[in-house]
Amino acid sequence: MNPEDTSLTPEEQAPRFEGDIYTSHLVRGHGNKREGWCGFCISGRWLELKNSAFWYDKSFNHGINITTGRTFSGPATFLTLNCFRCDEKQGWEALCNTCNKWIPFVSSNKKGITWYRHDYKVCK
Repeated sequence: MNPEDTSLTPEEQAPRFEGDIYTSHLVRGHGNKREGWCGFCISGRWLELKNSAFWYDKSFNHGINITTGRTFSGPATFLTLNCFRCDEKQGWEALCNTCNKWIPFVSSNKKGITWYRHDYKVCK
């Protein structure tokens, strides 16, 4: 995007309803170049709205449901997975409150993504 483009000037956007933390409070651009600001990201960043980048980030990186505008439900409890040979920590699983299944809880930089995907797709 061209920094001199006046459509890049952020505009405030009202939440859809009280308590809505999904909707971006700042938007810029027009059409398929429209972007929403994610203040939940550590440094904050602009994400395209048309190609689902904003939805993916809010849903699977931050665990915010597009429909309710609130966070997905959290796990009932966690289980630490240890290597049976060396007893080193290998990761975690989380017990789902809704379906009572153990879901992998990834311990890398994608922490939580598997949990949020499960909650979004299986236990709506």
